[in-house]
Amino acid sequence: MHLEEHISSKTDGIKPQEIDWVLTVPAIWSDTAKQFMREAANNGGIPNSRLILALEPEAASIYCKNLLVDRTISSGGRSTLAAFAAGTKYLILDAGDGTTDITVQEIKPDGYIKQIFIVRGDWGGVKVDQAFDEFMLDIVGMETMDKFRNENKAEYLSLCREFEVKRRGIRPDSTAKITLRIPLVLSEQFHGVKGVSLKDSTKSSKSMEWVGDKLRIDPDIFKDFFSKSCRQITHHLNSIFQEPAVVDTDIILMVGDFSETKMLQAAIKSAYHKKLVIIPEEPGLAVLKGAVQFGFNPKIINPRISRFTYGISTIKRSLPHIDPENNKKTGQ
Repeated sequence: MHLEEHISSKTDGIKPQEIDWVLTVPAIWSDTAKQFMREAANNGGIPNSRLILALEPEAASIYCKNLLVDRTISSGGRSTLAAFAAGTKYLILDAGDGTTDITVQEIKPDGYIKQIFIVRGDWGGVKVDQAFDEFMLDIVGMETMDKFRNENKAEYLSLCREFEVKRRGIRPDSTAKITLRIPLVLSEQFHGVKGVSLKDSTKSSKSMEWVGDKLRIDPDIFKDFFSKSCRQITHHLNSIFQEPAVVDTDIILMVGDFSETKMLQAAIKSAYHKKLVIIPEEPGLAVLKGAVQFGFNPKIINPRISRFTYGISTIKRSLPHIDPENNKKTGQ
């Protein structure tokens, strides 16, 4: 494998059999999906003896549980260390770019972590990307946009990457216009389809203006790209907090790439200002760092009860005068 080859080329002190591998998987995955991941790892050269599967929300909570107070951002004055005291329930909002996993866990008196509730939805950062896509469609039209995507993939990806950078930087209190470089080929294709220049078609808009090949967009439009995703997440959180097992949970732990955006952070803090919102310094790396810690101490997670049990033998109640006496067994 690549990592083992790289390590071997750098040092002779570490042998492949001394390396344990931790693969993170979504908590909502079925046993079949987890088994597929395990077999894929085996085929890739990782034996079961050196393989550990870690659930992503559990890995994130392990990382945040060990954080120092001054390395977190909280919405209240409570200590982060106290927030993870024994008996405490907390909700993990693992907001990724694709999906959002919401898990509620509890710290047991022995320090182990117990999972109480879990749900997954497609309310991640992809919704923001879709909103931007719809914005561009309104400007250039479906025909131009399809032509641009299909014939100029590199330029299209460049536009998506630039939007990703701007998306991470926008804040609820931003007042400056957001500047995006629009690929020249997109303007040319628009002219070829519509017969007019892209700049002329948008010059009447008060929310946009052109400076060379750059489109400057009103910050309120940019903020609105987040509204659907943030609204969906808070809506589902509201229903989760009404669950009997979750109703007394007053801590929200935000992790995942989408949790790095100031817009989502502000939406959660505003909707749940009476709860303690904890955000690690690098929310997008919380699962990765927690997985490393889990690899050193897998027993920190409370043992789970299997969804299914399998019997290997049976015994029935003895019937007097019917069943042979020599087959009778007396329980201790």
